[in-house]
Amino acid sequence: MTTRQALLAAAALLLGMAGAAPAQESYRFTLEEAQTYAAENNLQIQNSRLDIETARQQVWETTAMGLPQVSASAQYTNMLEIPTQLVPAEFFGGQPGQFAEVQFGTQHNATFGISATQLIFSGEYIVGLQASRTFMEISERQMRQTQAQAKAQVADAYLLAAMATANRQQLEATLATTRQLMQETQALYQAGFVEQTDVDQLELTTRNLENAVASMRRQEDVALRLFKFQMALPMDSQVEFAQDLQQLQASQAASEAPRQLDLNSHISYQLLESQKAFSLLAERRQKSLFLPTLAAFYSYERNAQRDEFNFGDPDLPWFPTSIIGLKLDVPILSSGARRSQLNQARIEVQKIENSQQMLAMSLSMEADQANGNLATAQEKLANEAQNVALAQRIQERTQAKFKEGMASSLELTQAQNQLLQAQTNYNNALYEVLKAQNALRLALGEY
Repeated sequence: MTTRQALLAAAALLLGMAGAAPAQESYRFTLEEAQTYAAENNLQIQNSRLDIETARQQVWETTAMGLPQVSASAQYTNMLEIPTQLVPAEFFGGQPGQFAEVQFGTQHNATFGISATQLIFSGEYIVGLQASRTFMEISERQMRQTQAQAKAQVADAYLLAAMATANRQQLEATLATTRQLMQETQALYQAGFVEQTDVDQLELTTRNLENAVASMRRQEDVALRLFKFQMALPMDSQVEFAQDLQQLQASQAASEAPRQLDLNSHISYQLLESQKAFSLLAERRQKSLFLPTLAAFYSYERNAQRDEFNFGDPDLPWFPTSIIGLKLDVPILSSGARRSQLNQARIEVQKIENSQQMLAMSLSMEADQANGNLATAQEKLANEAQNVALAQRIQERTQAKFKEGMASSLELTQAQNQLLQAQTNYNNALYEVLKAQNALRLALGEY
């Protein structure tokens, strides 16, 4: 190959690479891996993480209020017209009762200085610093609560997609079996052993199954999109589920014995505890407003007055001023405003305590209901498993009779529909069990 040909080939390759569509991202998740991924990438959790960063900045903002505050200033004024003052003329040897016009000051004036303040004692600052740290704790617990909810939502979406896939696969398997049976029946019809009605009945069943498969594929796509949304995945990405319903049942098998709620370990109750602590600090802050506040300050200035703008002349003087002192603010009378604010803070504490009692009862009720729902779902699953076995036996016997000419195609279709419905009901019941287990974990605060 010549150099020219090599260059043309390389150019063609580069153009082909530039024109190629970007490769789609591909993911494969078990349920646990999906929950872990969502706990880091879910958009609501990302916002909660930003809330924590905001709380961290607010803690430092409050802390900085008690640290030295330093500022500098500079000012230049040009007296376009120097103010005139009237003074008794007798000061200058004039007649009593008359006034002399005099002007004080210079046209050009400049001042620069630096000042510093340091808070020495403030009850409000001390309580505010404690409150800001409690607010940080609230933000962290809110993030944990958001993570728990995100894990539960991802689990529901994963289970829904797994159920849709199981039902679609079941429909496809039934469709394949029906197509094979229809081909065999057509051969029997051509041999004169069955009637045209038998062939038509199986063809109708096949068409109905094809429509059902297409509909289930659309439902599966909707479930997949919901899963991607909960995971914050690109909608055009490829996702593979590493566990089906049977594997999920094996990995999440839970004891049938009801599990008890531990309030102190439940994130919702812990969050309300932090909010109560914050309300108590708000009450303490109102009490601190009755205390005095003490601060130290220091100020240093230099100023110059000139008839000409020559402040850079080192031979002309600048006049210094230096001040140091303490400032004490003592609240004396607010006409009941501070007392009213304190009473409002106490009311808020009482409301939080009432909310705690309501939450305790609500969480207990949700846990009992979730345990009950799980028990009901498990009972239904056991019944549906028996129905599948029964429908399987009926279908096998009816198919054998059909091949021997002892059953009609209508009877065979009915038996197949019964089996398909039983298998679908079993998948749905298995989904309900897994969903109830997920709801129970969320109700007990196990996420």
